[in-house]
Amino acid sequence: KFHSPDVKSATKLSQFRSKGETETEIEEENMYRSTSPQGNSSEICNRGGAFEISNTPENPSAQRIQNVRQPTNSSKRDGSRVLEVEHPTTDDENQNDRLIYINDPKSTNDKYEFTRNEIRTRKYTIITFFPKNLFVQFHRLAYIYFLVIAALNQLPQLAVFGRTVSLFPLLFVLCVTSIKYGYEDWRQHRSDKKENNREVQVLQGVQFSSKKWKNVMVGEVLKIPANETIPCDIVLLETSYPSGIAYVQTINLDGESNLKTRYARPETTAKRPGREPPSGLIRCEQPNRNIYG
Repeated sequence: KFHSPDVKSATKLSQFRSKGETETEIEEENMYRSTSPQGNSSEICNRGGAFEISNTPENPSAQRIQNVRQPTNSSKRDGSRVLEVEHPTTDDENQNDRLIYINDPKSTNDKYEFTRNEIRTRKYTIITFFPKNLFVQFHRLAYIYFLVIAALNQLPQLAVFGRTVSLFPLLFVLCVTSIKYGYEDWRQHRSDKKENNREVQVLQGVQFSSKKWKNVMVGEVLKIPANETIPCDIVLLETSYPSGIAYVQTINLDGESNLKTRYARPETTAKRPGREPPSGLIRCEQPNRNIYG
């Protein structure tokens, strides 16, 4: 054990060192409150398995301790925990996080420019169908070959058969392929319209009312019955079970048909949206490809 003249003995760190080993293993025994020489304190709190020291204005040198993880194979002592210490951070690093006001979509969407909840999987519109479709088709080498043959046949010195006849094979293939792509895109458009016009129960005031999926805004509170499709990314506030548990199926995302367990937030489980409108602030990360986070 060692004591620093600048830190009270309320914080104890045990250092173990063996001969022939180059690594130093530090085990945390007790950590309550450390005091700097000027008398400024840094509070230590436990947030979801990670210890954090909050910086005070008088003590900017306080460091934040994060990511308490289990020891690796190099640790010799059972039960010890390894602490990863980071340098002081500022609020600028959290500017990329999303702040969502529960049951207050106006404040949420006024501060951030969120996209609409409308689904669009179709590739073309009425205006862009022909130029985009021709651009895609001429990426094939065979189409370019027919186009070159038809162009060379327009020259009198190189013409083998009629100028108009040489265009028929290329025009026929282009028309058939365009009809095929147009039909598939029309089916996608019809499927998108069906999904976007499905209705969900949205909390407005103290009552739930129907609203189309495409009009759902970030920050609104939704009521989703059992065996229904979830219209958007949500945070589970409460379920019909007292424990706040829910079972979801992600077969449309990853192909897995087994049920996955999700739990409502303990801060909102005790609140009943039907009796008392929920309120609060959610800090979350930006959208990413990690669907298991």
